[in-house]
Amino acid sequence: AGFLTDHLSMSVKSLASDDPDSYMGVCQIPACNDSLTCPCSHSCDVGLGSDRAHLHRRIDIKVYPKHMFPFAVLYFTGSDYFNRSMRLYCHQKGLSLSDKGLVPVVRVKKDVVHEGPPIPCNSEKDIFDAIGLEYKEPSERSV
Repeated sequence: AGFLTDHLSMSVKSLASDDPDSYMGVCQIPACNDSLTCPCSHSCDVGLGSDRAHLHRRIDIKVYPKHMFPFAVLYFTGSDYFNRSMRLYCHQKGLSLSDKGLVPVVRVKKDVVHEGPPIPCNSEKDIFDAIGLEYKEPSERSV
């Protein structure tokens, strides 16, 4: 068994697809030889026998097309509260913000009935500028 021990979902999308793609699996950090130098936050003596095996961990890998990268970085940085607040702010301005992009929308009773063309943003700062907010560095996004 290698680093990846189990595959939970595999991609079925074409390499030419313009959509984000995901891999979900289970990994296991290689066993330590020396508990004194192990970078783990737990005692490596919890392993099975003398191989000091580590616990398995869930691993998700997401791949985005280049034009979606700023939106994905914004989506996956900061606290949950910060991200929900950003999306709510956009919602109130007639926009929809996701990990894939920023688009103007028309809603009727909370349902999107029309979606406009995506608003191009080449950086996270461009996203903040497009919605009229002061840019916050990722380290400033924990609310």
